[in-house]
Amino acid sequence: MWLIRQPLLLKKRLLLGNHRLHLLQFHCRSETKGAAVDRELHNYWDQHSGSGFDEKSRMNGRLEPLRRVAEVAKDLAEGKLRNHPVRVVDLGCGTGLFSKFLSDAENIKIIGVDLSEGHLQLARQHMEVIKGSYLDWRPEGWAPDLAIHNNSIEDYEDSMKLYFFKHVFSWLAPEGYFLFQAYSPRDKPMGVCIAECSPAFAAKHKVHLCSTETYLDMAKAAGFQVVSSELVHSQGRFPGKDRTYNREFIFIVLKKEVARLAILLADNIYVSRLSLNECNLGDQGAEYLAEALAENEVLTSLSLEGNRVGDRGAARLAAALERNEALTSLSLGRNCVGGQGVKHLLDALESNYTLLTLDLASNSGNRPGWASAGDSRAATQKRLQALLKRNRGPRKVVTLQAQLGHREATEATEADGDGDDPCRSGSFREPPEAAMLWISCTSVAGTLLTELLVDANLGVRQLREELAQRLAVPKPHLAMLLTDGRLLQVHDQRPLVRIFMGDM
Repeated sequence: MWLIRQPLLLKKRLLLGNHRLHLLQFHCRSETKGAAVDRELHNYWDQHSGSGFDEKSRMNGRLEPLRRVAEVAKDLAEGKLRNHPVRVVDLGCGTGLFSKFLSDAENIKIIGVDLSEGHLQLARQHMEVIKGSYLDWRPEGWAPDLAIHNNSIEDYEDSMKLYFFKHVFSWLAPEGYFLFQAYSPRDKPMGVCIAECSPAFAAKHKVHLCSTETYLDMAKAAGFQVVSSELVHSQGRFPGKDRTYNREFIFIVLKKEVARLAILLADNIYVSRLSLNECNLGDQGAEYLAEALAENEVLTSLSLEGNRVGDRGAARLAAALERNEALTSLSLGRNCVGGQGVKHLLDALESNYTLLTLDLASNSGNRPGWASAGDSRAATQKRLQALLKRNRGPRKVVTLQAQLGHREATEATEADGDGDDPCRSGSFREPPEAAMLWISCTSVAGTLLTELLVDANLGVRQLREELAQRLAVPKPHLAMLLTDGRLLQVHDQRPLVRIFMGDM
């Protein structure tokens, strides 16, 4: 069994052809708390005065990278982001200097988060702010479309940086963007010259600079899709210094691309169990996954607990269940599914014979207890248990044996009505394109149940449909074995002649 917490590895493994993964699991709610970081550092910034900070930023060359981040933010707000207005959070907003570059953007609502009360006093003049650490802060009841971070994560070591990326990924809206900016290791004022340029800070704290590649690896490990990365250059001067410093900043555009994950899942033939708990997917993320679930023939277990999925997302998942014949366990606990959503799921189960477990516990959209719209809680539970009990009923296991014959010869024999049947004798070994298969279906005890003549180029799915109809068994309840004991898989894309006869 595999246990993988990094969504990056999930995407890679979905594409591998030489391994079969049974379980992929990652929880986006981080295990580390921001409160565990250096309190002395937090106190330093909390007591830091914002007086003159904006002017110092202008002098030391920090405006150019801020301007570049603002340009990308505006482009995203005008194009790829759907909400109106676009909900933006500035993590480590300081005096609100960055928000000034967005003052002419009518489609953006920005909120700032910062530790320093001195900085926030200035920021409150032109934006809504929240005092606190961006390593602790989490939106309640909403999800930002766009997260911004400019130049303060260097205060923390690499383990906390990785936590930060995971933390942002956990609450960012599906298909949302994260614009991340940091000092480059080649930025001298924050590197080899930090003691000259910022002596007070350098005397108390160590700055942890990382390369672009390191930040990209962290972002991917947290689940982000990298849209772009670049270096932004400027020049800056510092108080009391008669020299100009060349500055270099790392700017990375990241995306929480649930749609891409869904596309990979739709084509997946290796992952059988997937946990996406507490990834803030919402209804939109559930809709993307539902599209993939409708086509997937391998995934047997899907957990979406704590993802703010409501009735809309539940309805789309229900529609997928009507088509899916592989999933046996679906967990939607701790979401926002109400009566309508529960009704959609139960209605879907009427035509789904595969699902064995459906967890709807602790859904806030249906308090005090989940129930289908128009029904009592007791009636809903009774109906659900009856449907799941039906699905847990015994399977029909049959053994299949096939013999090959030529299409024209088969038709001639059927027309004559006498003579040896070439399909039974197996005397014909013609090319598959002109072949028919005579298939005998027996019980485990060896009793002949039925026989049928099929096109040798059909697939397993079509064969199962025909046999299920003849035997009066729901398709998901029919298990088909070859004579050597191998189980026929409905997702096997090979024609029947290749499965039964191999390469001739």
